[in-house]
Amino acid sequence: MSESISQIANVLRNDLKQIEVVSNNIANAQTKGYQAINATQQNFLSTLNEQTPILKQQNMNMGSVQQTKQTTDFIAVGSDYFIAEETNNRLYITKYLKLSDKGGDVVNQFGNSLNVAQASVELSKLTLGEKGELLVNDKFVGQLETVKVDLTDVRFDEEGKPFITADKADFSEPNVLQGFAMSSNVDVTQQMVQLMKLSKHAEAIQKSILTLDQMVGSGINDIGK
Repeated sequence: MSESISQIANVLRNDLKQIEVVSNNIANAQTKGYQAINATQQNFLSTLNEQTPILKQQNMNMGSVQQTKQTTDFIAVGSDYFIAEETNNRLYITKYLKLSDKGGDVVNQFGNSLNVAQASVELSKLTLGEKGELLVNDKFVGQLETVKVDLTDVRFDEEGKPFITADKADFSEPNVLQGFAMSSNVDVTQQMVQLMKLSKHAEAIQKSILTLDQMVGSGINDIGK
């Protein structure tokens, strides 16, 4: 009986992980450039074996592109993607970059520096060169790195963030627009419906665990009589 409770508890944990992902999607529905994470349940056997039951993958569909005229907003066009971060032979990719000043350093929204010149930059005067160079008054201050991506080569880490391996990288000339942003691709209605379904399922599972726990307690009491 205790094993049954443990197995059902794993299902509940699975529900709660999915609820966390969906809730985060809803919370970021108005965040520029945010792409929803899809969290799907793996096979039931892996859940019972207490393996990671949730598979997370970012929704690669783009949100709508909007002109902002902000010098710090950039969109990669076509098969181009910005390299948001590079770590352990993984090139993490994104369609939208938002630059900001962090203590005199130019960083993207992921906190990674693009300021090769390591000098204070007047972001309002930032312009884009033909090969992704970041310029201020025609002076080189940083570099936007892009890569051509075949979506069949995209992989996802444990948090669902997309990346390609370095051996798949095609560093041709970038196709980038300055002064444009991408809206979130979160379908709020669909996410709200999913959240309600998951919440109801989690509630039912909690009731099942409580019932089984009471049955176990009752059985122990009977043995003691």
